[in-house]
Amino acid sequence: MSYEERYRERELLLTMLIVGHPESWPSNYNVLKRGAKILFDESKKSKESLGLTDPNLCSVSALLLGFSIEYLIKGYLATNETFIDIKGALKRKFKTHKLYKLVGYAKLDLSDDQLKILEFLTHCVEWRGRYPIPAKGEDIHNLLYLGFVDIYKAVESAFVVCDYIEKRCTPGTEDVG
Repeated sequence: MSYEERYRERELLLTMLIVGHPESWPSNYNVLKRGAKILFDESKKSKESLGLTDPNLCSVSALLLGFSIEYLIKGYLATNETFIDIKGALKRKFKTHKLYKLVGYAKLDLSDDQLKILEFLTHCVEWRGRYPIPAKGEDIHNLLYLGFVDIYKAVESAFVVCDYIEKRCTPGTEDVG
């Protein structure tokens, strides 16, 4: 085996161990969820003291929560199917922030209300938590829809959905109702 072949093989192995290792996903999930909770609690304090929710804190909290759910589901998928292609890269179908697609790949049974919350979080991950307007022109209609969402209640509900998904993606807790 040539040096280049050994190098590529070593690189592939390291990629699979770091990126695709099942333990790296829950660790990142927990950090992101904890960050989302801290920001949400700060927004809650603002709401209690001023009577107003800080929409920016809520948006960033939703962004982190959306990323945490993405990590949770991708980690679940990494333990249940081939997640990395032959070159060591993430398979194309998993290169998405669309949480409802990931839920479908993971075959998780969610209600319509839970899927709507995931759609909201997807918008936060794709643009609302990062930009003042959608990054893609075709998403401009979502700006009007999401402008009328009570973001505080939506993020509060998103934590409940996150916990529900966590129970289904964590070994040994699948049967929890």
